[in-house]
Amino acid sequence: MSRTRSGQSKITKMPRKTSAKKAVIKRSVRTCKQVEGQNRLRPGQAVKREIRQMQRTCTSCIPRASFAKVIKEVSSQFSLNYRYQTSAIDVLQEACENIVVQMLSDTQLIAEHTKRLTIYAKDVQLYLRIVKPQWAQYVPII
Repeated sequence: MSRTRSGQSKITKMPRKTSAKKAVIKRSVRTCKQVEGQNRLRPGQAVKREIRQMQRTCTSCIPRASFAKVIKEVSSQFSLNYRYQTSAIDVLQEACENIVVQMLSDTQLIAEHTKRLTIYAKDVQLYLRIVKPQWAQYVPII
């Protein structure tokens, strides 16, 4: 081992210099490969990520303003020109979202029973025939 002064480390070898042409070629090949598969996800990965994100948040799935417009439109059909508090609209929205989520989860079970992963309109129709919720009498069956 060679002698060194105290506090001084041993000198290591410098890496070899590559030619500029080789570096440009390697860089261009790498970027082409990255562009091909950069944003490509496996089937179902994006959906799973979106589901996880929706489960983490406690916000509403339906935008509040558009839901309020629907509430006012439905009440105007019955010639009721009421004003609604924001807390009342929030409660109605939460209840509607719970009903829709429950309906879709039961419909998903019906689809899985027929060994399918996709929900069809006939699954929703079967759910409405089996469960017969009170609100279903106002919904035209497709």
